Amino acid sequence: MREQQIHRLVISALHCSGVCVIHVPMGGKRTQNSGRVMRSLGAPRGFPDLVILDPPPALPDKVGTALELKTVGGRLAPEQKVWMDRLKERGWHVGVTYGDEQAFAFLTEAGYLPATPSH
Repeated sequence: MREQQIHRLVISALHCSGVCVIHVPMGGKRTQNSGRVMRSLGAPRGFPDLVILDPPPALPDKVGTALELKTVGGRLAPEQKVWMDRLKERGWHVGVTYGDEQAFAFLTEAGYLPATPSH
């Protein structure tokens, strides 16, 4: 499954659960100039895919949640690790998930999504 597909599934589930989540579009192909312009406007490399502004229900001491979505076999870039560490230091719940199953498990464990019964 491609990252965009995982992203759409996760966003849809969070919206259906009434979660306040945003995506800051940082990825994709850009010209060198457009990349410079984005960074000069405050769009840093490596910022997480999803930022959930609601504190995680299962972790109410956290400010919110930052989630980096990867495909199975994907890799975290050094800039992404830096951002996750920065947010964690500031009281955010952070995660990097690989594939849709990990993403849904992470969000369910944090209390954003209801647990689904086992089959």
